[in-house]
Formats: sequence, structure tokens, C-alpha cells
Amino acid sequence: MIFFKVVNDFPKLRIVLAHLGLSVLPIPGLKESFEAIKPFETVFMDNSMNESADVTREAISILGSTRILYGSDEPLNLIRYTTYDHPQKGQRIVSEYPYHWVDKDEFREYGHLAKGAVHSHWGNLLALQQCIDALPKRQRTSVKEHIFYKNAASVYGF
Repeated sequence: MIFFKVVNDFPKLRIVLAHLGLSVLPIPGLKESFEAIKPFETVFMDNSMNESADVTREAISILGSTRILYGSDEPLNLIRYTTYDHPQKGQRIVSEYPYHWVDKDEFREYGHLAKGAVHSHWGNLLALQQCIDALPKRQRTSVKEHIFYKNAASVYGF
């Protein structure tokens, strides 16, 4: 896989994988994927557009709070979408607007599911809040500081 070639060829390169790997629903193999990334300490993940507390919890549990960054995905965080399981394609997202990245046939068939959906950043923040609130009180401040500031400051050097 090209990812492992890149991290092995450039061991000091800091990489941020967006959307917690684009798994918006817990799926088979997710835990194993996070575990495969864990040994590479220069690889981080952001949680942009990920509204799953389960996926977020799994990432924090395996990689630790020092490897997860808050990701707004601005301006895409203003997208209103919902996730669903397509009978043949598996987990998918559909928005209430036919963006270029939304399959036209799927939009016609599943677009109604996104009616009334909230902006994705609210779901993203709610998933983080649920994960952090489930932690022991003594850990919460440190986890929030890392995810919302310290990790980005370290990765991006500000």
C-alpha cells in the first residue's frame, strides 16, 4: 500500500489523515486500520466531517489523544448530510444538495434522507463531546487541549 511506502521512505514527514480515515460509520477492519497506523508516530488523524462517536472513540482509544486533531474542514463543515448504508456500496453519505461528489442516481434515490440534516460541524463536535464526556474527569481537560490546540501546534509548528 502506498501509505506505508510513504511513511517508511519519509520517516520524519508529518502526515494528517483527514476524516479519521473517511469511515463515517463503524465498519469491520476499522480497529485494525487504526492499529496499523499506530506505530508511525508522525501520522496523525483529524476528525473533520466525522459524526460518529464510535469511530472517534476508537481512534482516540488506539492512537491516543495526542494524535487526533480537531478538523473543521472549513467551508465543507457547512454541508448538511447524513450517512446511510447502501445495499451494494456500503457506507455512504448523501447531502440535501446535489454536490459534484454525490452520485446523481444515489442523490435521486437517497437524497430525501438528508432533508433537515444539520451542518456537519455540529455532528463532528457532538461526537467529540460524547467521547470526551465519557472519559474520567481528570483526563478531559488534557484531551481537549490536545485535540483542539496542542496537536495542531505541534504538527504545524505554531
